[in-house]
Amino acid sequence: MLAVKRLRAEPARVREAIAFKKTPVDLDRYLERDERRRELLVQAERLKHERNEVSEEIGRLKKAGQDAAAKVDAMKRVGEEIKSLDARIAEIETELQGILAWIPNIPHDSVPKAEDAAGNVVFRTVGTPRTFDFKPKTHWELAESLGLLDFERAGKIAGAGFLLFTGKGARLERALIQFMIDLAVKRGYVEVSPPHL
Repeated sequence: MLAVKRLRAEPARVREAIAFKKTPVDLDRYLERDERRRELLVQAERLKHERNEVSEEIGRLKKAGQDAAAKVDAMKRVGEEIKSLDARIAEIETELQGILAWIPNIPHDSVPKAEDAAGNVVFRTVGTPRTFDFKPKTHWELAESLGLLDFERAGKIAGAGFLLFTGKGARLERALIQFMIDLAVKRGYVEVSPPHL
């Protein structure tokens, strides 16, 4: 995820990355909402500062036995305004996070700007690729023929792009998850099993 400062400082480069990755992201909307959020933050902070100063003044007036009711009422209204501003800020921040999650990273300058994989550049090759006297299967064809994956059912359940591991494929996935959790626990990770809602 890109840093917000970079989005503000380099919008042209971010637009290039969005176009390059063909991601449907409205960067203008993000920048406009971010600007609005910052304006509201300034207003809220100013009101909070005012409330703090007046609260001290109310304390002094009460200590001196003077009437502070008008200031107390005014601060109630200020408190409600602060609450309203904080709610609007939180709403905007939620929207911003939703947009930000889809903004791609900026590719390195050395990455070729091609339409598809045909534009990829081989930087180096190690060893000699094996040759076969038959046409080898792709990894997904091999996994499906071995009963490790079921693409058709995955598509029906969750839509395109998802996997449904079956049989030994499901066992392998579970074993890898277990291995990674065990490794993390050895390094200090505290495993938590939250309630399912």
